Amino acid sequence: MSHLRQHRRSTKQRVWQERFEKSSMRYEGVLLELSAMIDEELEAAIKEQTSFEEASIRISERGN
Repeated sequence: MSHLRQHRRSTKQRVWQERFEKSSMRYEGVLLELSAMIDEELEAAIKEQTSFEEASIRISERGN
């Protein structure tokens, strides 16, 4: 009986670990996209010599 409980517990732990890893990869992808978008907008702001506030507004608008 104890062996069966241990097996169920390790299976549950593995399932939760896999779920966590999948969600972590998804969030990592979103963060990378966001970081790239922010870099693009800041580079454009520097080239156009616009203010940081204007760049922030454009980043917010792109995100929505």
